[in-house]
Amino acid sequence: MKIVLAAPVSVSDCAGLLDDSDAQRALAQPGNYGAAPTRLALALHDAGHDVSVVTHRRGHGNLELAGSRFRYIQVPSRSSARSQAVDGWRHERRLMVSAITELAPEIVHSHWTYEWALAGISSGLPHVTTARDAPTTILRHHRDAYRALRWLMAAQFRMRARSTSLATPSPYLAERWRTEMRWTRDITVLPNIAPGAPTAHVATANHPTLVEVADAGPRKNIRGLLQAFADVRRTTPDAELRLVGPGLGEGDGLARSAREAGLANGVTFVGPLEPSDVQTELMQAWAHVHAALEESFGNTLVEAMAMGTPVIAGEAAGAAPWVLGDAGLVCDVSNPAKLASAMVSLLEDSSRRNELHALGLKEIDERFSAHALALAHQEFYERAIG
Repeated sequence: MKIVLAAPVSVSDCAGLLDDSDAQRALAQPGNYGAAPTRLALALHDAGHDVSVVTHRRGHGNLELAGSRFRYIQVPSRSSARSQAVDGWRHERRLMVSAITELAPEIVHSHWTYEWALAGISSGLPHVTTARDAPTTILRHHRDAYRALRWLMAAQFRMRARSTSLATPSPYLAERWRTEMRWTRDITVLPNIAPGAPTAHVATANHPTLVEVADAGPRKNIRGLLQAFADVRRTTPDAELRLVGPGLGEGDGLARSAREAGLANGVTFVGPLEPSDVQTELMQAWAHVHAALEESFGNTLVEAMAMGTPVIAGEAAGAAPWVLGDAGLVCDVSNPAKLASAMVSLLEDSSRRNELHALGLKEIDERFSAHALALAHQEFYERAIG
């Protein structure tokens, strides 16, 4: 099948699909961009499909790369977010539509219900979209002009998507879309693909170590996690909490406020890392504690499960309980005392950690593997074309 993915994709992660000279150019590009569509592109190519990516990246110029059954087309993108938002990314959308129609695929699969989805619809070709967030929920938590304009683009997509099949990565997000955007047609649930094959390992940290991969935003609940971890240290004095992600570095404001509040004992503020280094952090930890109050999917959950790292997450944190299935420990993460109790119980119970280790690998193999989800996407495309 000839497929175009209209989505942000890390072409550096796709270098192995390109001809030698283009592979070197791809490796020079910045990574850590569009993890879910990137993994889908690789899985579809491995399944034998002809895959092209059409995208833009703010402030980056034209880039076209090719390999056997794989093409990457990045159209020129303006550097001003304000200019893009004011006209709804019209310039970038027009260039993406031109690239998509020239490729003439059997199906266009857009990701996020913004400029990529509007470009896919405007191509006039058979089209499906994966909604990766709930625009009204985002606007409620981030009341600014940029998110308001994004919401208007999603509403425009909603009005124009009469013949578009819609997917979401979780039942939770599907329900949010039905409710917030008044979507009455079917929504197919297609989870994100786990990174690589399940890899059994033994945690290498020589003392009780917890890792969180998030950012400093309020919905990630890092302040609540720090309060909970202070209680953990009273029970387990040698425990360590490692915080990985933007805004979680040693010199960031959250670290400074934690030190001022006496909540930094045993906490290592790691900050942002490359994806391979994030995987190393997860492999070393005794458990991944994910304190987010809400997730539309939760990529770090499947990344931890794929390594057999036990996970703690919120029992009411959107899609998190569904993603974990039986392979994680859930609690009320909004309550520091209950979160602390969950962390202590898991750190002290090696048999429970071993059980979650095995269950995590099983869930990945059965629900989130590249092979299974490439097949599921192919069936989704065939229904849309039909």
